[in-house]
Amino acid sequence: MNVWNQVTLVVNQTSTTNESFELYINGYLDSTGTGNTGSDVSTGFGKLDLGNQQSGAFAGGDYIGVMDEVSLYSVTLNEIDVRNTFHYQMEHVEEMESITVTIDADAPQAQLVSYNPDFPYLSSVDRIIQVDALDLTSGIAAVEMILDHQNAPDPQKTLAPVCIDSLNGTSFCPIFDPKFGEGAYELTFRAIDAVGHEQISDPVTLYVDGTPPRVTTNIVLNSIYAALPYGALENTWYLHLGGTLLDEALSGVIAGSGLEQNSVRVTIYNEFGGVVGIGNQQPELVWDGARYNWNHDYLFPENEPTGKMSLVVEASDKVGNLKTAQIAFYLDATAPVGKLDESSVPNTDFAAIIEGSKSADDTVLREQELTGSASDIPGQELPYMSPDGEAAASRVDQVQMGIDPALGVSYLFNEPYPEGLLAWLPLDKEEIPNGASGNPDENAANRYYLDISPWQISGTCEMPNCPQPGQIGHKNGAMYFDGNHRYINLGNQVDLANKSFTISLWAQRESLNRNDPILWQGPLSLARQRFLFGYNTENQMVCGFGGSDLVTSEAVLDGLWHNWACNYDVGTKQRTLWLDGKAVASDTANPMLNMEENLFIGLAPVGSYKGDLDEVVVYDRALTSSEIREQFTSYQPVFHLTVDDDFIRNGDFLNDVSGFYQVIQMKTTAGDISNKVAAGKQGDYALGLNGADRVLVSADYSLNLDRAQFTEMAWVYPLSLTGLTGVFTQNDENPEMRYPSLFITADGAIKSGFGNGYNWFETSTASGLIQANRWNHLAATFDGQTYKIYLNGRLVHSDVSLNGLSPYPSETFALGDSLNGMLDEVSIYPRALSAEEIYAFHQMNWKETTLDNQGNEVTWRGIVPYGLEGSYNVNIRAWDSGSHFTANSKTMIQWGGLVDSFPPRLTVLREEIDPEDPYKLRYTFEVIDTMLDQTTIRQNLCESITYEKEHFNSSWYLAGGVAPNTGLYRIAGTCLADGRTTEETGILACDVGGNCSARMYSAVLTERVYLPLVISSGGGGGSVPEPPSAAWLEKVLDLAQTWPKLIDSQQIQPIETKPFIEFDQDVLTDQDQRSIMHINLKGNVENPSAINTLVINIWKDNELVATTQATIYQNRWNAPWMFLPGNPPENGDYVLEVILTDNSGETTLYNHPITVQGSFSK
Repeated sequence: MNVWNQVTLVVNQTSTTNESFELYINGYLDSTGTGNTGSDVSTGFGKLDLGNQQSGAFAGGDYIGVMDEVSLYSVTLNEIDVRNTFHYQMEHVEEMESITVTIDADAPQAQLVSYNPDFPYLSSVDRIIQVDALDLTSGIAAVEMILDHQNAPDPQKTLAPVCIDSLNGTSFCPIFDPKFGEGAYELTFRAIDAVGHEQISDPVTLYVDGTPPRVTTNIVLNSIYAALPYGALENTWYLHLGGTLLDEALSGVIAGSGLEQNSVRVTIYNEFGGVVGIGNQQPELVWDGARYNWNHDYLFPENEPTGKMSLVVEASDKVGNLKTAQIAFYLDATAPVGKLDESSVPNTDFAAIIEGSKSADDTVLREQELTGSASDIPGQELPYMSPDGEAAASRVDQVQMGIDPALGVSYLFNEPYPEGLLAWLPLDKEEIPNGASGNPDENAANRYYLDISPWQISGTCEMPNCPQPGQIGHKNGAMYFDGNHRYINLGNQVDLANKSFTISLWAQRESLNRNDPILWQGPLSLARQRFLFGYNTENQMVCGFGGSDLVTSEAVLDGLWHNWACNYDVGTKQRTLWLDGKAVASDTANPMLNMEENLFIGLAPVGSYKGDLDEVVVYDRALTSSEIREQFTSYQPVFHLTVDDDFIRNGDFLNDVSGFYQVIQMKTTAGDISNKVAAGKQGDYALGLNGADRVLVSADYSLNLDRAQFTEMAWVYPLSLTGLTGVFTQNDENPEMRYPSLFITADGAIKSGFGNGYNWFETSTASGLIQANRWNHLAATFDGQTYKIYLNGRLVHSDVSLNGLSPYPSETFALGDSLNGMLDEVSIYPRALSAEEIYAFHQMNWKETTLDNQGNEVTWRGIVPYGLEGSYNVNIRAWDSGSHFTANSKTMIQWGGLVDSFPPRLTVLREEIDPEDPYKLRYTFEVIDTMLDQTTIRQNLCESITYEKEHFNSSWYLAGGVAPNTGLYRIAGTCLADGRTTEETGILACDVGGNCSARMYSAVLTERVYLPLVISSGGGGGSVPEPPSAAWLEKVLDLAQTWPKLIDSQQIQPIETKPFIEFDQDVLTDQDQRSIMHINLKGNVENPSAINTLVINIWKDNELVATTQATIYQNRWNAPWMFLPGNPPENGDYVLEVILTDNSGETTLYNHPITVQGSFSK
């Protein structure tokens, strides 16, 4: 480097196809090599490049240095020739002085570095830009920036300073100031080198964007918007937001810089500046060819985000221009609150009834108008509420009135009262003795548990060893025993010695592998004298007595509610254990021996029961297998799906309130996580199905309908009628083995049927009955003879073609197959419900009321629906225009009590009984009502009537503390009369609610019927009687006041054996108190069928303090001694004056002294 060198290259062509070379440096051989071969061997010198070949395979970088004495020889030199040439040249060379002269003939170059040709956009903020200039010869002297814009008067020239951080001074940093506004700026740069050459660069166009995107939204300033439940997340609301985003053109056709999509964010703030909901969220953007449409469901995972809010939408373009749109609005997530006007409903004042200042019908809710109010103004207790936020009210849109049964039973059915009862403890509640104030004393030492058998005994316990009430059991309430010496003592009043018996109970065990005695009687040491019924440590059920134990072979490990029964036939000595209606173990055993031992529930020498108990029943006979199954399923629903949860999705289990705790699970298509809950037709909620959803019910023996007695019932709301829609189905089974099914067809017919193991049988209504987009109440009944289908409470189809068939014993089914719509209040009964029962269930739903005004605060009016009898709760559901509705029907009951909007069902048959004398008539009548008032029945059809009575003895009714045969249910009678009447004749009957029915005949031979149609109870009829007109009924009521009462028209019957009574009690204690308003008096009866009435007057110190009437069931009488709550009878001596009137009209008088000695007394 930096010295002179002689370089010689000698090329030898050894043939026409081969070359070699020798490289000499300073006269000496440095290297040799092979050159070209074949056709590449040069045949001539060709072009000679000095410095470097500019193109071709050997092109390379420039030669840097000096050259001298370049020679080319046409011959090859040998080594001596090369060396001589080197020495020759070296002898003649002498460098005296070197002068370097640089000649610059090239123009300088300038280029804008701060430039992206793919995105030539800048914001409107002035900025420093970088320009690099280059001149390899003389260097750059200056750079000038030339700027032009359509708004500029002429091109603007600016001398660019050298960048501070430029190492070699070739980078220049002028300031770009877009002072002429948005649009296109043309930039050129003049570069000048050190010798004065200059050159202007190619123009570069920059686009200045100074305007943020335009933002629009669907939210209008100060408007009200409804937050709705979010279907995919529980306890979450959402508000749908949307709008457009547009980055407008700069000028003319010049597009803006474009929207920066990741910059778009939405946030909602409350009035106080706090973030509401999930917070800053990014919406979905969709380009429609002209602008972006943005959409977002803004989520609020919180309770009722109601109040004044602000929506903030942020969006910037690609050069950073930010737009923040802020809009104040009102968010409404709160349903209006409906209220019932207390003045429009009866005041359930039993004290006033007892003291006589108010009649019974004053406390009963009848078919009358109710009134109330509703307000959509949100309360200040809500999380984001403020005085300004009260404007977040969407207006009350509608108000509905719902009347729901307080118990899950059919009130209009009179359950058969079991024969042979020794004890029946419902265990729904405990009775607490009164304290000194006359009111229940929570600190009292004892608790009592009512028996609803004719014996009316009471179980007792001493605190703190009493079970815990208030549990939900198989039938209404239950008692919880914690395994720590909790018990109920039935004393020695239940005698099982040397007799047949059956014990049945419901139990839900809490723990396994422990002794859990349920019933115990007798000494531990004498096996033949003890009785044990309960679980052992192996989790088997034991029924032990007579010196031996019957033990189930299988352990029960599931911890669920089960019905256990043990029965014994003293004649055959057969002992059997039953589980949920099925025999699971059997043997023979000796009968129990006589013993004077107490019978305990929940406690034995082997341990204490831990779990829940319900419905402990003891019979004095061995129930048959069919009776065991009947008492297992009973008469109320075995399946009742009601939707209480506000969020249900795939895999969730639903609530069965029948007491059988059926396993019900929601099944949807894969990936469907949406909520399946909608507003209910009865109660708060219903299921919303999409046609692919289905509800699966697991197999259970209680659901087996092979006894050919059943009812299937549901509310259905189809959104469309396409194909075959299943309500109850078992489509995945062979048709001949399918569960009783109920369908809706595409043409609006209702189809029902079942398989009997051999074939599928079905029946169908006419088409066009079911309509889409509305609620339909469907019911299908089968009594072994007739299949009936009801729609909205009315019989629409009856078919006897399935007479004698029984369903296959399937125990599982599905609900809602192919239903695109809603489903609510689905139930199955193990019997055929009557037309009246089905009509009543149809009436138990939300009814529209009439609004008196419009706005956020309204008043309303509604009519109690016709056809109801029983204990009901009244609630109000209000809706606003945002589809929010009140969902508190089970937690905010606005009124509860007796409802009676159904007059007595009165039927009269008038027959001519003598072909030769058309005036000889026989009248046969029947009056049915669960609240029938016998004293109101008047007639002038006949001078004397023979009739019989049936009492209302449903278990749910007796569990309230009344004795059997207390309530009158049915009176049926007959009489003979002369048809030649001179005045209108008829019969009138009323119930305790004041509802009346009548049948009238004119004073001529032609019959005139005023009631359109009245049917009997019991499932035999097909229609529900319509109420008579008020004007006609008022006329009949006035006319009937002159008629004799039925009780006074009773035909006197001679009796052979006079009846008489005996008294059980000489002293009344706490155990005799049945409620806070009555004590029970009781005793035995001989020849009870001969007794007409049994009236008891209660005297103290020659003063009449109370009068009551006894009820008689078989050989037992019971009478309630009523008193005002908090005002029980004083302790002391009393006299019971009993007046027995027999069927012959004779009376017998009894005077029985009795002493009141209880803590209930003041």
